[in-house]
Amino acid sequence: MSLGCDSFIVLTTTIKPSPTTNLTQAICNGNSITFNGNTITTAGVYRDTLTTSLGCDSFIVLTVSN
Repeated sequence: MSLGCDSFIVLTTTIKPSPTTNLTQAICNGNSITFNGNTITTAGVYRDTLTTSLGCDSFIVLTVSN
C-alpha cells in the first residue's frame, strides 16, 4: 500500500588515500641492496605495492643513486 510519500536513500562514500613512502639510497659501485626480494646494483627508481590494513594500495618508491 502506497501512502504517496517519497523516500530517500543517501549514500556517503569516503575515498581512502593511498599512502606513498619515498626512500632514497646511495650505493657504491660494486655494492648492492635488496628491495622487494630483488638485488639492486644500478641506479634507478624502483617501486613496490603493498596492501594496507584497510585493503587499499600502499606504494613504496625507492630511488637508488651511485
